Amino acid sequence: MLHRLLIIGIFLSLSNSVFTQSSSDTINRTDEQGLKQGYWVKLDEEGMLKYEGAFRDNHPTGDFIYYYPDGVVRARSTFYDDGKKSVTTTYHHSGKIMTEGFYLDQVKDSLWKYYNSDGILLKDEFYKNSKKEGNWITYYENGQVSEEMGWKQDKKDGHWKQYLPDGKLKLEGQHVNDEKEGEFRYYYISGKLNIYGSYQASLRIGDWFYLDEEGNIIPISNRAAARVPIANGYLGNFETSFMADSTNRYKLVFELAKKVNGDEFLKALIEQIYVESNGKVIMVPKVGREKIRFGELAKIDNKFEKLKAFYKSGMPNLGWNRFTYLNLEWEDLVVGEQ
Repeated sequence: MLHRLLIIGIFLSLSNSVFTQSSSDTINRTDEQGLKQGYWVKLDEEGMLKYEGAFRDNHPTGDFIYYYPDGVVRARSTFYDDGKKSVTTTYHHSGKIMTEGFYLDQVKDSLWKYYNSDGILLKDEFYKNSKKEGNWITYYENGQVSEEMGWKQDKKDGHWKQYLPDGKLKLEGQHVNDEKEGEFRYYYISGKLNIYGSYQASLRIGDWFYLDEEGNIIPISNRAAARVPIANGYLGNFETSFMADSTNRYKLVFELAKKVNGDEFLKALIEQIYVESNGKVIMVPKVGREKIRFGELAKIDNKFEKLKAFYKSGMPNLGWNRFTYLNLEWEDLVVGEQ
């Protein structure tokens, strides 16, 4: 019995040695020129698998799989044309698709799609020669289009439309060479025209007009329009006595606009104040693609101080146009949402 155990132990030892030798010959192999060849795996510092796939003459080829630290699949890519092109799908930790698209020379190209953790499509983007191009579309979670934006060579160019969750227009206008240009229109939630006027190189020009729900036009002078941010959205019915009601959304937005107008930095930054159906506020800057989730009209001074500090210090380091939203609703934080 002792001899049998000894023999088995020697056999296992030899087998392990042979397996190790064989593995080193077939995995993570380089040729005489130092080029990666064949099947490769990469582990993280904890010894967990980060990715696996094959190389030919140092170029990734065929299918690659990438993993989260706990071993769940994070992404799959299929490489071809000497690794210059790949079709890639990334996954939420749940296994649902997060993004899917195409890479050319390791940068995004053609159509890219983005999904939330429930698998609902949130955004369509298009790239050409690594630059934003064509019509970009964002969606509400109910599938309705939220925004359409035209791009050309990484600059906003062409039509721009925003929609309410029920499909009615919220805004329509256009950009030329990254600047607002021509007539812009803003709409009530009923679908009726609310505000219209014209831009030239992103500056409001000429007369701007505010309309009530009955279609009566109130002209606003160019001087006043240049000072006052546009405010629209779910404001409720307008009453001339709104200033006497501390909960009236017109009064709350009026006080917010006064804060913006009283600060030179904010006045130069904020173009539009939009009130959502839940009473929370979205602000649209005059420059940049990111919108600002201001949230409820509370702790206003604190939120504005955070925002100013972020634009002055954080944004230059992190990069302009990196985020879709800047969220001010977190305590003492500005959270960038992509």
